[in-house]
Amino acid sequence: SLRDNRGDKVPVDFRVRANSVAPRLIWVTEQRVLGGSLAFHALVPLVDLKVTVNGQSQSKQGLGDIIFGPALGFHHSEKLHSILALDFIAPSGEYDGGDLANIGRNYWVIEPVLAVSFVDPNGLNVDAKTMYDFNLRNDATDYRSG
Repeated sequence: SLRDNRGDKVPVDFRVRANSVAPRLIWVTEQRVLGGSLAFHALVPLVDLKVTVNGQSQSKQGLGDIIFGPALGFHHSEKLHSILALDFIAPSGEYDGGDLANIGRNYWVIEPVLAVSFVDPNGLNVDAKTMYDFNLRNDATDYRSG
């Protein structure tokens, strides 16, 4: 349910159905940089979105915002691994400021990423991933999110 600033329920009938297939292509090169394996990746989401607000409905299908970037993969030991990456989110998905449903954000995002994994063959796995988004301005709304 939607809530206002006091936590009271807002009388808005709001529903979203989102389905996505998001293949990720990863290329790990033979190149070593600062002791890590240089890699590149791209995530290409195919989105099916339906938004309903107070009886009005809109659907969109197509390519969402593509994520891509370089990464360095480190293998500190047989069990401890980490990745340092710089992702870019491109405004490739369809966007219209007046639409209910948008499969794109219409602005670029720069996203540093740090992920760490501890993988024990005896069964203990612990993973952590930290990201921070630097959102650029949406030219259609002249607004900068976040």
